[in-house]
Amino acid sequence: MIMRKIKKGTFLDLILSDISEDEVRRTASKMAIAAKIAKTLEKRNMSQKEFSRILGKRPSEISKWLSGKHNFTTDTLSDIEHALDIHLLDNREEVAFESTINHRITIEVKPSRKNMFIPQYEQESYSYNYDLVSSHNLLYN
Repeated sequence: MIMRKIKKGTFLDLILSDISEDEVRRTASKMAIAAKIAKTLEKRNMSQKEFSRILGKRPSEISKWLSGKHNFTTDTLSDIEHALDIHLLDNREEVAFESTINHRITIEVKPSRKNMFIPQYEQESYSYNYDLVSSHNLLYN
């Protein structure tokens, strides 16, 4: 049986090459909005639960918003701005935050031959794990 090795750099580069500059920019904007909301809640000593009651939302939805991954609608942004009396898309206020992105990429390779018997000793599979941890300091201003 021929085992083919996967080069770390090549595979990871392939995955990361699929991430466009637009996606990076959009993610940074989402994270900046989440950071602004979190910073405002902290300044006002307001819990996520209290904030959820004000907006008539479930606390889990507020947690999702503060994850930095939520794609807000303009209606939701308007409701948040009104509830907190802030401007989320106002570039005059500077908000700094740090985000750590963790990914585990696992590839499992199993031998396969269509409509053929594979001996037990050739049925072993192997896995390739690659942990990607990167920290980004983003400044929204």
